[in-house]
Amino acid sequence: MLDIEPTAVAEAATTAGFDACGVRPRDVSPRAADDLRRRCDDAGVVLHDVEVVRLGSDTDADVSRLMEFAVRAGSSELLVVSDLDGFAETEERLGRLCREASGSGVVIALEYMAWVTPSSSRDARLLAESTGCKVVVDALHHYRLGEDPAAIAELRDAGVLAWFQLCDAPAGRPVDLVAEARGARLLPGEGALPLVEQLRAVGSDVAVAVEVQGIESRFADPVERARSLREASETVLRAL
Repeated sequence: MLDIEPTAVAEAATTAGFDACGVRPRDVSPRAADDLRRRCDDAGVVLHDVEVVRLGSDTDADVSRLMEFAVRAGSSELLVVSDLDGFAETEERLGRLCREASGSGVVIALEYMAWVTPSSSRDARLLAESTGCKVVVDALHHYRLGEDPAAIAELRDAGVLAWFQLCDAPAGRPVDLVAEARGARLLPGEGALPLVEQLRAVGSDVAVAVEVQGIESRFADPVERARSLREASETVLRAL
């Protein structure tokens, strides 16, 4: 939920029955991190991940501040995408970030998409194996890249799968992939993505999150939105 503050995300998540949440903070000050940690503790919800580091776009200072926020707030994962053009450049910067995070308790988790580096699950796995990061699989990005559920199982079997992001979309490829991902996702079960098959490939011991941007007009109230996301997700999960 990018339209509300992280503390409100935590409260909506626990009210809706989620046991964990992820946030994208605008304020990354120590005070904001401490406040979020207290809210999560009070609500009984785990802060699973903080996003997003953009390699090649964010300054080193920006990256350091976000990592410090994640550590201080008690997050176990820091989501990363690479805007760098080359594989080698991404590998070098990602490896440095993983070394910086070593010992902090925060895992660096890399997401692949059509317009970033890497843009395939194979290259994401190679980067994970060479740098020590983990890989995040998004149901929509994976499908739009033409990849099948078996590719998710390969990440799982390689021991590099961090978590799986659940959403839905029509089968047809849109003109603008970025616009779809950021503002036109559907609730799980409303579209045509092979979610059951993807989830079977994920397995039962990997965290599943739900990421559906673009439904704010349908569910303006954060708690109602969170409940709708949870109910839709549980319907899909019961089909496994």
